[in-house]
Amino acid sequence: MRKCVLPICIFLMFASCAALRINQVDLPQLARVDSLAASNDTTLIQMLQPFRDSMNIRMGIVIGQSSQPMTKALPEGLLGNYCAEACMRQVTDWCRQNQTPKPDFCILNHGGLRASLPFGDITLGNVYELMPFDNELVIIRISQDDLKALAKHTASKGGAPVVGLRMRIHEGEADSIEIISNRNSGKTTFTMLTSDYLANGGDGFPIRGTSANQTATGLKVRDVLIGDVHEHKLKNDSIRSGIDGRIR
Repeated sequence: MRKCVLPICIFLMFASCAALRINQVDLPQLARVDSLAASNDTTLIQMLQPFRDSMNIRMGIVIGQSSQPMTKALPEGLLGNYCAEACMRQVTDWCRQNQTPKPDFCILNHGGLRASLPFGDITLGNVYELMPFDNELVIIRISQDDLKALAKHTASKGGAPVVGLRMRIHEGEADSIEIISNRNSGKTTFTMLTSDYLANGGDGFPIRGTSANQTATGLKVRDVLIGDVHEHKLKNDSIRSGIDGRIR
């Protein structure tokens, strides 16, 4: 047991430093603390308990409120719609600050949303449970052919969290594809906001981001969601969502 003391102490030192700032607390780290604390060694449990309690307290911080429970569903759901809209709102602000054109639409990974959001108080832990991954948001320039491939892929998955895009799925095939911002512009190329996980081909995504067609925002999906929830709270408002037939 003595041989383990130094590595554990080093781990605890980093864990305690991470807990000092909200944006550095992560669920895998908390799970490691919980796993170690579940051992039968009473000395180890006593050593870990203060750090475990500290991280649990931070995960319980209320960052905002929701006017409704949000769950994921296909072809569209309250949770997916909210997450796509929140990402679009926050990245639109980022684009304004960086003098970059805002994306035409956003698409996220349905499978990457891992938990629902409750009605009422939303805690930091709720958002970490919803998005436990360190995925970042990127903007990719795509062609009409890319858009068709994307719509086909989305149809094969039964839908996806999107905003700025409307389409119909008929007998497993994509139909009536429309980019909202293109109704009167007649553009033949578009900009898509998505996660680096999808842009790197995750979940069979048909469009790859490259150094030539991709802009990295440096914003993590999870941090964007935390920021959006908290911004609503600062305005004495709660987050909300709705079903509008964007994918039907």
